[in-house]
Amino acid sequence: LASHNPALLINVSHNTLKLGYMTYMSDSKVAGFAYNRVFGARSAGAIVARYVDYGEFEGYDENNIFTGTFKAKDMEISAVYSYLLSDRWSGGVAAKFIYSKYESLSSIALGIDLGLNYFDEEKDLSASLVFKNLGAQVKAFEEKTEKMPFDIQLGITKRFANAPIRLSLTMNNLHK
Repeated sequence: LASHNPALLINVSHNTLKLGYMTYMSDSKVAGFAYNRVFGARSAGAIVARYVDYGEFEGYDENNIFTGTFKAKDMEISAVYSYLLSDRWSGGVAAKFIYSKYESLSSIALGIDLGLNYFDEEKDLSASLVFKNLGAQVKAFEEKTEKMPFDIQLGITKRFANAPIRLSLTMNNLHK
């Protein structure tokens, strides 16, 4: 969850390592790495890497003439920091380096996610606010620079006493 809201990193145990790999639809492969470290009683940091290889594609020109095969991939490397603001509030920031390569085109972007989380342990209630993808492309695919997919999200989750269920609501695109 800390990859969705950097404020949630404060809840991850010291020296946690996450490795993941999955084959996905056709030739696609997804891999991930994360390492978390707690600093004192109130802060935590992590390094996160994600990689998506969409596989190999056949290329054709406007006359439907085969031009060869090509690959498409995305990569993100993030540094995440979370701080416990009080007994119930935590805040976090994730600085992201994003690289994409599709056929002969490539792009580089720098982004930041800002998160805030409220957690009431007695009521088992959590609420989060996240500002995702603040930043910009620093190298465009071609001549035209594109906007980052900015999003404001609000999420609430509540576990009910004496019931084995948890109800969650996530709202996104709140800036629209």
